[in-house]
Amino acid sequence: MGKTTLGMGKGSPLDARKLLDMHFLDIRSALLETAAALDRIERAKGGKEVMGDSRISKLFAACRIITDTGATDRAERFLTLFSSPETGPLQVEE
Repeated sequence: MGKTTLGMGKGSPLDARKLLDMHFLDIRSALLETAAALDRIERAKGGKEVMGDSRISKLFAACRIITDTGATDRAERFLTLFSSPETGPLQVEE
């Protein structure tokens, strides 16, 4: 048996253009929110130092994953990145 990959199968019943039309604004919004949050973090007091935090590094690594043209396993790689056994589950500081 071969390796099972998340999302493998027949794909969507919609064609690529319809999927793009359906999801474009949501994708653009999520990316804009991410860019704005990173700007706020970096401009805040201590922001330059925080930009070296491993969580920020993972966000930048995720950006490289989503820009990997021709890849069809971006979601799986993204999820794997944020569930890395070396670092354990992400902790939210309060």
